[in-house]
Amino acid sequence: MVDINSAELRNPEVKFNYTDDPTILKIEPDWSIASGGTMLTITGTNLATIKEPKMRAKYGAVKSENHCTVVNNTVMVCLAPSVAGSDKSFSEAGNSPDEIGFIMDDVPSVLVVNETFSYHPDPVFEPLSSTGLLELKPGSPLILKGRNLIPSAPGNTKLNYTVLIGETPCVLTLSETQLVCEWPNLTGEHKVTVRVGGFEYSPGTLQIYSDSLLTLPAIIGIGGGGGLLLLVIIIVLIAYKRKSRDADRTLKRLQLQMDNLESRVALECKEGESGGDGRSLALTHLCASVCLCLCLCVCAC
Repeated sequence: MVDINSAELRNPEVKFNYTDDPTILKIEPDWSIASGGTMLTITGTNLATIKEPKMRAKYGAVKSENHCTVVNNTVMVCLAPSVAGSDKSFSEAGNSPDEIGFIMDDVPSVLVVNETFSYHPDPVFEPLSSTGLLELKPGSPLILKGRNLIPSAPGNTKLNYTVLIGETPCVLTLSETQLVCEWPNLTGEHKVTVRVGGFEYSPGTLQIYSDSLLTLPAIIGIGGGGGLLLLVIIIVLIAYKRKSRDADRTLKRLQLQMDNLESRVALECKEGESGGDGRSLALTHLCASVCLCLCLCVCAC
């Protein structure tokens, strides 16, 4: 029955029921990293009676909430709230939050639950290089080194990491101190992004060179070597041409001198015919000419 200004409205088909308050029995897993985002399975009772349940956490001065999704009356899933940036530190063994609980239609009994929930430090990754740029060839795995990659919580405590090369996820192998990332065929420059829960970090940029391409230092080296070789060849050609030109001038000078000698010998022979000892004089001049030619040839060589 509904009473509006003393008017009573009744509808026998409309029924209003009271149910017991929801309860929380178990949170699994009972840990998260400081940045939150860990998928948690919550077991309880009368969970379906709550329209918009939320999980809340308080650690130091930090308070946060995350929405939950009801699966059925006894199970719902929540993302762990983040307590990153708290003024209180985190130990590797984990720290219990000041408060952990649920906001469920002002039900006070679940606002703070008595659970052994703990927060562990976020993972820490080393930069790819001092400059933030790492060069790799296709097929070479990317190795990301760091610490706190696996929280020291009981049970199966591995985190669900995602590593993106640009927009492409890679296949991961996880150990306590490193992530080994193998990606499909990529080339070019790509940003590397690591995500886990509510944590996201970029250790730098990856430059992937194709096997058929040369790196910039190799191109500079080949260009410099080729330029030096070309310069040496040009110098040798100039020296050879200059030497050839000098040899041509020497040969021309020798030819001119021989022509002059022949003319002189012929002239002296004619003059000797008029004298008594013309034959001996011509022979003497001929021998002198031959000796002079031999000397000139030796000098030219």
